[in-house]
Amino acid sequence: MCLKRMKSLAPGKLKHSRMQRKKLDDAADQEIIAKIDGAVHLGNFFIFRKDSNGNYKLITEQGWKVEKWDFDNPLEVGGNKLFKLVTRTGGTGLDVVNVHLAYIKENKFVEAWQGTLLERSAMLPGSQYKKVGSYQFDAEDERLYAWETACQLEQDGLTPQGNPTTTTNVYLFDGEKFIPEVTIGFHSYTGGNSLI
Repeated sequence: MCLKRMKSLAPGKLKHSRMQRKKLDDAADQEIIAKIDGAVHLGNFFIFRKDSNGNYKLITEQGWKVEKWDFDNPLEVGGNKLFKLVTRTGGTGLDVVNVHLAYIKENKFVEAWQGTLLERSAMLPGSQYKKVGSYQFDAEDERLYAWETACQLEQDGLTPQGNPTTTTNVYLFDGEKFIPEVTIGFHSYTGGNSLI
């Protein structure tokens, strides 16, 4: 079933695929995790789970190009084991790298949070920009801290122009997803920072 589904979506591209068996939750059987890489920003991601008859059924299919996955170091949040997927998307002049924290619950794929690691736009002269971000989970209070710094770029598409702005968001897990709790913005300038 798994290979058949993948072949139907990407004929001739299975040489650019990867499959792995992993235990993503407390169920008895391992899931099959698979991805197919298309072009620079194209791909597909799948999770298959064994049903009561012993057949693998599709749990989720995402139109994501998965650059990296980490199932071996889950975040334990609210009784769930969150795994990390790093995806790439974009198009002409736009490149976006996102991180997704997700888990399996009651045979369903749940995306608990998504954030930007890198976003770069060189589409229109004079409006080129870059955003760089990251996150940290605090297990003591089950909050997720995510920050993103954005700046305009010079015509070369590389050199920062002006003052970068950093925004920090604090997310609280509501039992299913991380929801925004607080947003704090900073404006950087030479010689220090100021709270916005």
